[in-house]
Amino acid sequence: MVGLGAWFAGVSMRRLPRLLRILVSGALVASSASTGTLAAVTWASAAQPGDRALTPCTPTTGFDLCRRITFSGGDQTFTVPAGVTSLDVRLWGAGGGGHAGTASDAWNSAGGGGYTTGRVAVTPGQLLTVTVGRGGVAKSTAATYGGGGTSLFGASGGGMSALWSGSAGTAANALLIAGGGGGAPAASRQAGGSGGGGGACGPGTVPDTDSGGGGGSGYIGGAGVSNGATTAGGAGTQSGPGASAGKTDPLYTAKIGDGGASTASGGNGEAVIQWVGDRILVSKTAGAGPSGVNAGSALTYQVTAVNADTVAATVNLSDDLSGVLGNATYNNDASAALWTGTTSNTGAAQPTYAASKVSWSGTLNPGQRVVLVYSVAVNRSAPVGTALTNQVSAAASNCRQGSADTACTTSTKIASPAATCDGIAYVVNGGSMYALNLATGVQTRIGATSASSIGYSRLTGTVWGVKSGTAGTLYEYNPTTNRETSVPVKTNPVTGASNGAGEAGTVSLDGRLYYDLSNFGKDVTVIDIDRSSPLFATVVSKFSLNDWLAWGDDADFHPVDGYLCGTYDTDIRRIDITRGGRTIEKVSTGTVLRSGSVLFDSVGDLYTIAGSDLYEVDLSASRPDRPIPGAEIPAQRKVTPSAVATDAAGCLKAQNYGDAPDTYKTLAASGGPVHDTVAGLRWVRRSRGCSR
Repeated sequence: MVGLGAWFAGVSMRRLPRLLRILVSGALVASSASTGTLAAVTWASAAQPGDRALTPCTPTTGFDLCRRITFSGGDQTFTVPAGVTSLDVRLWGAGGGGHAGTASDAWNSAGGGGYTTGRVAVTPGQLLTVTVGRGGVAKSTAATYGGGGTSLFGASGGGMSALWSGSAGTAANALLIAGGGGGAPAASRQAGGSGGGGGACGPGTVPDTDSGGGGGSGYIGGAGVSNGATTAGGAGTQSGPGASAGKTDPLYTAKIGDGGASTASGGNGEAVIQWVGDRILVSKTAGAGPSGVNAGSALTYQVTAVNADTVAATVNLSDDLSGVLGNATYNNDASAALWTGTTSNTGAAQPTYAASKVSWSGTLNPGQRVVLVYSVAVNRSAPVGTALTNQVSAAASNCRQGSADTACTTSTKIASPAATCDGIAYVVNGGSMYALNLATGVQTRIGATSASSIGYSRLTGTVWGVKSGTAGTLYEYNPTTNRETSVPVKTNPVTGASNGAGEAGTVSLDGRLYYDLSNFGKDVTVIDIDRSSPLFATVVSKFSLNDWLAWGDDADFHPVDGYLCGTYDTDIRRIDITRGGRTIEKVSTGTVLRSGSVLFDSVGDLYTIAGSDLYEVDLSASRPDRPIPGAEIPAQRKVTPSAVATDAAGCLKAQNYGDAPDTYKTLAASGGPVHDTVAGLRWVRRSRGCSR
């Protein structure tokens, strides 16, 4: 249908009376769809920003995402999301304008807009144009947006709502159209404007010069359209304006497309687009080496979910561990963190665990991600070669239930148990890594290393470190394979904090953070060494303590009370650094404790290497609720001569003692008794307050 502004321009004034009688009906009035040749449709289209009036809506069953596009006064755009090849489209044409006469002119009624639906085949990234018609205006001489016709005496017709494969108004680009309702006449023989049309039908025949505007129909003949259907809007009558078609659609918005009553404008049109797609992008990793996870070790999982949508989304993640728990035990340690880019956000809801599933529910803003971290303890008796397989799932994501996407599933083989290292420490000196027997003081070279400042991670069973003076590289030494790998230390993208001096180091008790110490332990740089973390190898914080912590910079974490401890002259200096402490507590021992290397064993005995001598101080009685006072610290005991060490790291893993089930709290992880297995050490130790 030609826009009436242009159409009237070529008509002589002598023919107007009859034409006005013919054009009382607004738009396409046929009740069946038009699939024939579409005539050109033209109207003034003000420049509008794309997606200006695009808002989210709740999709109907079978779809994941939904967008409602309302009237904006100009052409709008819709970009087909990645991976999407089909759209469900629903269009409502605008209603015609109400009459311009008096309230008693009951016959002066406008027609309702048409309703058109269909499936449209598309390609990812395709740019579509959307027209949402304006409601007709009473006694208007101007065309309404969407092809609504004008009237010299009555009201303008409602604009069409349409989806185009290219620019709007071009017949070859039309995919789906819902016609606008006709405008109401002002009085007898004074016709209203036609509505914006879309089919080959053209204006309907007017049986009565006093009848109201006709209802709009539609067009479903575009390329790639299937399951198309269209319903005409109600015609205006002496009883009142016509109603919009498609009111029973669950996505219909009240008053959209209705013909204008009395002197009111018609309801604007509307468009709704739905599709099946990945609103949330999910990935999962398992923190195991190439050979798998050692029986008796921890396996850490990380699940990341990113909101790839343009609006906030509710996310429900679930990881079913039932395929893993036959050979492992959940550690009940799940945590969640929110991130926007490289910025950590506060207020993250925490995961829950029930019926073998780790679950998380929350809202993510566009581009925001949630990172879940949790672990299982692999049974030491688990069959070697068995695969620990599990899958994370989330609705409206690439990880829907049963998805074949490999990003959703981890399968980790169980490797032979790692060699225990009770009674062993690792020391570095002159580019070599040594295993130090704490019972005999004998050192055995096991390989070469570039690190000079080290700490032992109980999480990975490996030694982490940096090189003094050039701490821009992080090294990981695997004592099982005697191989070393390296990765550059990354500057914190938010704070700008960079690597430290690398004079000495240690690792947090959970094995996830490396502490770089310098300036007698006063200056601290913290580096993330958890390979499953998004900040792996990044400087996460940098700060200074209120005083010197250690004469030789080196310090280590007490395995029971959690304090970071160093030695300085006759003091053991300690600080509760993991809880934000910055003030050092000095515990006098009366014994000179200057040392370049400090480490703890698994129950809390402090070892120092001073010169070529190895010393031990019994701090095993220290507890978080009662740190051992200086008066109770025994004098250090010289073990045996030892080689000089640049830095040292303890490698003592508590061993289970007894064979009763863990319902009696016998396992070390449950606070049960533990013991050293190396002959020559002084004690049969019992941790967590047991008698010695």
